[in-house]
Amino acid sequence: MQSPAASQSKAAAQLEDRWEALDKAMALAEFSLDGRLISANPRFLALLRLAPEHVGTLHHAQLCPAGQAQSQAYEAMWQSLCAGHEFSGVVERLCSDGSSCWLEALYAPVRDRQGVVNHIMMVATDVTQSKRTELARRDHLWRLSLVADTTDAAIVITDANSRVVYSNDGFHRMFGWTLRELQDQKMLELLARQSPVELFERIRGDLRQGRAAEMEEVVTGKGGRRYWGKIICNPVMDAQGQWAYTVSVLLDITKTKIHEVLHHRALQAMSSDLPLMQVLEVVCEEVERLAPEVCASILQVDEQGLLHPLASPSLPFSYSSQLDGVPIGPQVGSCGAAAWRKSPVLVTDIATDPLWADFRHLVLPLGFNVCWSTPILRKDGRVLGTFAFYYRQNSPVVASSFHQQLVEACTDLCALAMERETARQRIRQLAFHDALTGLPNRSLLETQVALLLDAAQESDQRVAVLHVDLDRFKSINDSLGHASGDALLREVAVRARELVHQGGVAGRLPGDEFVLALPLRAGEEVNALVERWQAHLVRMLQLPDARVDLSVSVGVAMYPQDGTAGWRRATASPGRWRRRTCRAGSRGRASLLRAPDTACAGQPGLVEQRPAERARRSGRMEGRPVRPIPAQAIVRTVGGCRSPGEWVPAWLHLPRQSPGGHLHATGARWRSISPKLEPAWALPSRGVRGHRFEELAGRVSGRGVFAQAGHERVSVMAPGVPAVAGRPACT
Repeated sequence: MQSPAASQSKAAAQLEDRWEALDKAMALAEFSLDGRLISANPRFLALLRLAPEHVGTLHHAQLCPAGQAQSQAYEAMWQSLCAGHEFSGVVERLCSDGSSCWLEALYAPVRDRQGVVNHIMMVATDVTQSKRTELARRDHLWRLSLVADTTDAAIVITDANSRVVYSNDGFHRMFGWTLRELQDQKMLELLARQSPVELFERIRGDLRQGRAAEMEEVVTGKGGRRYWGKIICNPVMDAQGQWAYTVSVLLDITKTKIHEVLHHRALQAMSSDLPLMQVLEVVCEEVERLAPEVCASILQVDEQGLLHPLASPSLPFSYSSQLDGVPIGPQVGSCGAAAWRKSPVLVTDIATDPLWADFRHLVLPLGFNVCWSTPILRKDGRVLGTFAFYYRQNSPVVASSFHQQLVEACTDLCALAMERETARQRIRQLAFHDALTGLPNRSLLETQVALLLDAAQESDQRVAVLHVDLDRFKSINDSLGHASGDALLREVAVRARELVHQGGVAGRLPGDEFVLALPLRAGEEVNALVERWQAHLVRMLQLPDARVDLSVSVGVAMYPQDGTAGWRRATASPGRWRRRTCRAGSRGRASLLRAPDTACAGQPGLVEQRPAERARRSGRMEGRPVRPIPAQAIVRTVGGCRSPGEWVPAWLHLPRQSPGGHLHATGARWRSISPKLEPAWALPSRGVRGHRFEELAGRVSGRGVFAQAGHERVSVMAPGVPAVAGRPACT
């Protein structure tokens, strides 16, 4: 058994050993109450890179960073130590070379036998490396948090039950919910309310298998705002390979998706060559699918500033039709005002807004009280139309960012479709209409006349088809210039349109020829119709440089008397038509030629030679000098060497003073002249190139009509007029 002295000695030795071990393992230092270093073991000196001479002179505040040593927190800590309270924690201290180190430190007040604190013991362990690793990790996490919170993308972390456990600031900015409001909510069901449940189950099935999933859906925020979002879900598996978390990134692709979807649908419709109204109907329907709270409407503004409905699938026709032909103006509803101002117009209370004073009674019964209209503009600023959203009531979704992106995409598409339609109409105009007069050309004219004849056949109507040829047009071009000639043709086209504006057809053939067709009213005679048209066409015409005494030649074919194909042959060979030649102010200068019978349709027709002045210049009269005028004598043989009923032309030169120049060849008079000749109208007219007449020599009895008819010469005698010999103008 050891004595008490031995036991104490042994205990002191053990304590010394432990202190020595502690001195080797730990950094130990003692500070006076005023903070001066009064002792330090070698490990402390080495850790802070201090020299032995620093002991007794170095102050504790010199071991702390400048900002920390001068802070109130440091002052409070030291006062607490002096009062007998311990302090522990990871602290940053400065080495003598200016570098930093991190210490896991314990500051313990040391008391004397009376219990008074007389100095401060510091025990420290170097944790610099671990602290730096921790700081690096913390810095990395801070950067990740900075990225997550400053990005425009919304980031959400959900657990295996699809409950939200984290959301970044981007999610709050995009959708409006805070993390507290999102906790215990299922993210997909909250955002994509319109999507089917089967879609969510399919995505979660992929996540359980460790596969990432993507979807593009229309999502809805806290305030009802809509976005087209792309959702990317990435699973996070635990150590056992089980699905633990999902990190989802939501991107706002509204603008891109709207352009993609709308452009695809609209361009597909245009590539299918659908009419403009159907293309715009597709645009409206797609918009209403994306935004069910709106009713879309598209109006066109014509060159006169009048509105015309083009598309409004969800608005009743009874409403849209009443907007047709309404002029735009500053007080003409949302659409008329938007087109007038060339800027968007939003009316949030139709019932009281003065813009809708004249139209609110039309729209309020339909349940709409808000209308937002945007003009559709060309690149040059001209208004093409308006694109409008109708809402039932004012709310935060009215003219929202989502709707603005819809309108922006749609107005561009509408402008493209309208300009395309204008180009197509221009192409059709050039293909089927005369560029100078705007009348149908031969191709369209044939189609229109054929349709007119078909309709006349069904309704048992008669149709008069007139071939109009302008006399002396070349002289006008040569003397007044082509600009005056073009003006004359345009004015004749205007008069032709006026004649057929009620159910008729007018068109221009090459040169100075026109065709008019019009169904005859019950009891109306063709002669009366021609006389009426003649009077309208040959009115005095005022050109920019002169007044023109208009003269025209008119050929007539009647349906059904002359068949359905007669008018086409007549346009190709105008001489086969009846012809009425008239000149304003002339005395009796008019002749009417009847179309050939169907039995003679295959015979050679008469080919027109014009102008008449050319024939007069080419003729040389033999005998006494007289001023010749061309006269066209048309006879139809009853029998003889020619086929019965065939038309036979002859050129006659009659003196202007001859009574024969004023023959109005009635049937009775012709029969009194020659029983072998069937009557036809014959008066001074344009030159006609016809058959030779030696076949008629000696066949036609005299009575003063044909004294001689031969190959080289034609001798003509009118009753009471001496015979005048002349060479034929054409043979």
